[in-house]
Amino acid sequence: MSPHAKHLNNKQGFTLAEVILVVAVIAILVSLTAAPVIEFMKMRDIRSEENEMNEIMKAANAYLEDRNELPADTGGTWADELARYTSLSADQIANDTWGNPRMYVMHKINETFLGTPIEVYYVTLHSAGPNRKADGGAASAGGDPVSNSGIATGSDVFSAVTDTGWWKNKTTDTLRVQAFVDAQPAMDDMMVRLTDYPEKIQKYKTSLERLQRISEALEGYATSRYNETVVACMSTTCSPLPEQLIYYPPSANSGPSTYYAGNVNADITTYNGGSMIDNSTNDANRRDGMINLMRILGLPDEYCCNALKSITGSKNEVPFYYFSNPRPRLGSGTCGNRPNPQSTNPALSRTLPARIAVSDAGTCG
Repeated sequence: MSPHAKHLNNKQGFTLAEVILVVAVIAILVSLTAAPVIEFMKMRDIRSEENEMNEIMKAANAYLEDRNELPADTGGTWADELARYTSLSADQIANDTWGNPRMYVMHKINETFLGTPIEVYYVTLHSAGPNRKADGGAASAGGDPVSNSGIATGSDVFSAVTDTGWWKNKTTDTLRVQAFVDAQPAMDDMMVRLTDYPEKIQKYKTSLERLQRISEALEGYATSRYNETVVACMSTTCSPLPEQLIYYPPSANSGPSTYYAGNVNADITTYNGGSMIDNSTNDANRRDGMINLMRILGLPDEYCCNALKSITGSKNEVPFYYFSNPRPRLGSGTCGNRPNPQSTNPALSRTLPARIAVSDAGTCG
């Protein structure tokens, strides 16, 4: 027998104890690495879901900014509508990271700002999370959440992944808003919310500021024109007298042109492109007139309009109404006769300051 063959015959294999030891070591190593890997993958999915939900809400914000409304939560088209405003596909919007449908609930509440009816939007977007079921809701006797019963919002709960009623099922708008504010995701559920109420409040404040600035500018304009007339009348006899004239830029149906200081027609041609501000015309035409008025007063063009509301089918804001020689409001809710500053009757000659309003209803213009 050759030395090489003898060496092979003397070589021994692993014993059973050695094999068991190696397998045990491998199992321990696998167990030590598997848990972090699984946890990493779980957290990765959660972060992905958080990012996608935030992207969807950004798309909803962009949609709201562009259209002044939000997609309805009925009809199943909300994901398709929002897909136009994000890089996510409609399927990525409609379904969460774990393949379950996201629950989108939208409710709009009619508020009134500055006498203008405004729609305020409230939206929640909900994912059932990694366990793919709605968690939370009513507590059991032991205090633990009852499985699959939903998110508690007072007496209402989110009862299933596709529950589209949820917080807006409250009986009044006040309760709905409170439920919207109070709603919190339970367990591993995930939720984001959106409302344009803060933006509407800011637009309300913007509109108030514009009205105040226009009123101040009108008074400044009228005072300046009056002073110019008084100075001109020092060297000649004026008829009518300076105090018998109106010095605000004229609006349509505001009385005879003889009421106004200077050559009214020349003023109109110079400042308004040949047309007065006509409160009875459509929003688009009235907006052009109000922009011209802002230029007369030295104000930015956007001060022409009510920031709270847009013209139907347009992103342009609805213009204010302007009355250069308004009629007095009477206690009965009716309007008195239009003042005539050249009347010999003091009761009829007393004029009022020019009026800016958000509506022509009841303004006695």
